[in-house]
Amino acid sequence: MSYSNRVLPLSEVGEEFNRRYPFLKISFPDFRRPYLKVAGGNQTFLPDDLARQLAARDILEKEIAISDSMTVLQLEAAINDRLGVSIQLFRKSGKNWIETSMTRDWTLQQQNEMGRDLSTGFK
Repeated sequence: MSYSNRVLPLSEVGEEFNRRYPFLKISFPDFRRPYLKVAGGNQTFLPDDLARQLAARDILEKEIAISDSMTVLQLEAAINDRLGVSIQLFRKSGKNWIETSMTRDWTLQQQNEMGRDLSTGFK
C-alpha cells in the first residue's frame, strides 16, 4: 500500500498518540469524519502497519506539532483546527480512564506522569 493519498482512520491517530503517552487516551466523540485523507509525495510502498504508523505519527508531529509542553487546551484546539474534529482527552487512573476537563491547563507530560503515578503508584 502506498503511503501517498491514502485514507487513515482517526482511531489510528489516537493509537499513535497513546503509544507516545501510554497513560493518556484521545477519544473522538464527534465521529462524523472517521477518516482522514493522507496526502504526500512519498511513493514508496510500505507494509500496511508501517504506513499507518508513519501516517499517524506524521499527523501528530508535523501537522499538529505535538510536544510534551503542549497543554490539553492547546492539543484540543490544534486537532480541531488541523483535522476538523473535537476530542476528549482521558488520563489513566488505576484501571479507569478519567476526563482531564479539570486539568486542561496541564501539559501532556504532566498529565501522562500523573496517569503513571495514579496507575503504578507514586514514586
